[in-house]
Amino acid sequence: MGKSFSELHTITGEPYLKSIYKTTNFGAQEINETIAATYLDTAIKKLENIVSEKTKLVENIKVAAEEAFVKRAENEPIGCYYRAKALTIVPPLNETDNCSICAKCYYRAKALTIVPPLNETDNCSIKFYIPLKQSPHYDNQYVCYNFSVAHVPTNVYDLSDKLKRIGNWTTELDKVFKLNAESDPTLKWQYFGSSTGFFRYYPGAMWDIQLDEYRLDFFDCRSQPW
Repeated sequence: MGKSFSELHTITGEPYLKSIYKTTNFGAQEINETIAATYLDTAIKKLENIVSEKTKLVENIKVAAEEAFVKRAENEPIGCYYRAKALTIVPPLNETDNCSICAKCYYRAKALTIVPPLNETDNCSIKFYIPLKQSPHYDNQYVCYNFSVAHVPTNVYDLSDKLKRIGNWTTELDKVFKLNAESDPTLKWQYFGSSTGFFRYYPGAMWDIQLDEYRLDFFDCRSQPW
């Protein structure tokens, strides 16, 4: 046993390491104001770069929202918008992938099943289906990268003509959401909020309150500490 420890002592180079630790300069770099300032400047520059890149992505959403509003805000609603609290993970019997069907619908985060025809708005109260896949990037939540969905506060009628119009023109934001996600792989949730309480987010996902029938939904994007 003693011989084994002696061999280990030699193999690990302990004598050599001891001689290094005994030198006066090892591990004793002087931290003066100049070195501290250099570390701080480096950290600040890295943070500035991160903030600058994220700001550009937000600006992309802002520009896209302004352009979409000018182009489509006054148009009559075409089809339904998909409510985040009215989604279902159970596909209809005759559909297996509706995530590519309704590009003009807005996906409501409280509400997703069978997608009505694009020119039909009478059936918007039903639940809609979009295929959701588990994503490690979103803490293993189930999301759909094809579409964003929208949440509306409980005390706001989410099927009013006004909300349907907002739901329709904000579908244009899906394009910029996807482009932002492609340009920055570290990016997670992207949002758009309206003074009406309409809150669109990407990628599409079921609203967590829908998974617990005993919880009440008090979320309102207008009252959040953004």
